[in-house]
Amino acid sequence: MTSQQWIIDTQPSQRFPIYTRLNANDVLADPITPLGASLGWIPFILPGWDTGVAAFGAFTLAEQSVDVSPNAAFFYGHLYVNMTLPRLTGIRSGISTDAVDAMWFAGGGEPPAHVIRPDDVNAERSAAIAARAGWVLSTTTFPELDEDRAIADTLREQRPDLATMSAPALVARARSVLSLERLAWRGEVIASNSSAVGPGVLGQLLGGDTALVVRLIGKAGDVDSAAPSFALWDLSRVIRGDAGLAAAFDGGVNGLVTRLADIHPAFHVGFAAFLRDFGYRGPNEWDLGSETWETRPELPLALLDRLRHLDDDASPVLRARSQAVDTEAALAQALARLGGDATAQATCHGALASARRFGAWRERAKSTCIKILHEARMPLVELGRRLHEHGHLDHPGQIFMATDAELETLALDPDSLSATLADREREWRGLFGLDLPVFIDGTRPLPPI
Repeated sequence: MTSQQWIIDTQPSQRFPIYTRLNANDVLADPITPLGASLGWIPFILPGWDTGVAAFGAFTLAEQSVDVSPNAAFFYGHLYVNMTLPRLTGIRSGISTDAVDAMWFAGGGEPPAHVIRPDDVNAERSAAIAARAGWVLSTTTFPELDEDRAIADTLREQRPDLATMSAPALVARARSVLSLERLAWRGEVIASNSSAVGPGVLGQLLGGDTALVVRLIGKAGDVDSAAPSFALWDLSRVIRGDAGLAAAFDGGVNGLVTRLADIHPAFHVGFAAFLRDFGYRGPNEWDLGSETWETRPELPLALLDRLRHLDDDASPVLRARSQAVDTEAALAQALARLGGDATAQATCHGALASARRFGAWRERAKSTCIKILHEARMPLVELGRRLHEHGHLDHPGQIFMATDAELETLALDPDSLSATLADREREWRGLFGLDLPVFIDGTRPLPPI
């Protein structure tokens, strides 16, 4: 490790050289674990990202792979997303780079200027973007996302008994599952990019009234990521209605999961089903090395402990009904603003329907990607548990300080890596709280921190 580069850091693209922590912070707020980067993001997620961008139309895969995978990179152990690619997408869509920066990268200071190149303008790619936008505004189906979700759900349904698998088999299981991330991220990128098209059209129609656009779209229907909230609420009502269970929560959630079967068998069954269905969620779920609801049940139990104190009128069902009323009022306001222009009103309805569909599909794609990541996480958690139990690791999670290349050694001769992983964990913890540069220009040396 040099003063500016860590073990999993990647090289910036020279063709698409500008990167930023803006937006990347929402995906991976903390420094990524070495295994999360070397086993998940670098070999599978980043190539899937490239494929999704190519499928959207603004760039070909060949254009993106001119030097390195450009859409994101790791500097100082942290995720950075590329700015040059969105700027070029804007140029090829007839939008200025300043407008792109204001839309996607506002609030971070002054970014490096875009350096114009002769191949920035590309008539073929501009036509592909227009064709994709037409599809986004008209399609009512996205079958690839259904296929991806079915694959992810089958992984969970057919999860083997990890406790009976050998260490090399656990490693092989994690690797084989993660290869599917490359497929799922294609759909995630298409859905995410497409989810901006409808709101963009609405914004143009309504004179840039962002607040009205947000009210119009509301919470997209059939959002997969909302399902855990409804399930948590239902469980919280069981606690609220049972004095014995409430008293158990009054004593704190640490260790509570092991006592639930004796305290309230029906709640225990319901909570176990919740963990089975939604255990892939967690506070930093894009990193293999992060705790999730399944690996640390105290996390959802703490959420339930807060929810049980809320009155029934805080129900997410009631909130959804209230928001539906507001979205109808917003639609009436928008149509009134458009007057009697039938074409504008039809465009508004079409863009709104697209925005809602792709808002839901974006969340579905994200949930699918996280499910797959979690099914790769669980065999590694089991391996870490064993290695800690036999004294090779200071704690089970230390396994995520390894790199992909070290997994065979860790499975066959773990003692040889014990000191290395302990030292690396100290280095990794030193990456938290760094004063990171907001922008990186890949044509220049990394700024000192």
